[in-house]
Amino acid sequence: MIISGLITLHGFAAILWVGGLVFMYLVLRPSLQELAPESRVALMAGIFRRFFQLVWGSIAVLYVTGSGLIHSLYGTMAATPLPVHFMIGVAHVMTGVFVYVWFRPYARFRRLVADGDVADALTAAYPVRRWATVNLALGLVASLLGAISPYAG
Repeated sequence: MIISGLITLHGFAAILWVGGLVFMYLVLRPSLQELAPESRVALMAGIFRRFFQLVWGSIAVLYVTGSGLIHSLYGTMAATPLPVHFMIGVAHVMTGVFVYVWFRPYARFRRLVADGDVADALTAAYPVRRWATVNLALGLVASLLGAISPYAG
């Protein structure tokens, strides 16, 4: 029962983070081009703020449930299948990318939005989107590793 709950929470947190990145890349990004710059910046500011709050929560849930699953399923890291080790590595890289985005490009974007500098805010949003694309690719790799790990000796 506990393992099922951990797997469910872990899956939901991963879906929120990676699914949100898919949405941003495939749906939001192309749709934003249809808006005037002021509207585009306002919408991005609201979406980034809400999505990044979800990402912080997802990261916490993923690390707690992941640790619980390793302990419950394998007992030790030494007994953990190799795909899970790779998934943990990818998770650390994704977390590092997100923390960097939060404290550097997104912080600059927020500052420019607060100052009402629409043109520079649009320029500052580019690194946020670029790093989100990197995390999307990493998230898809982590998802694949999670999917195959039950079948890896």
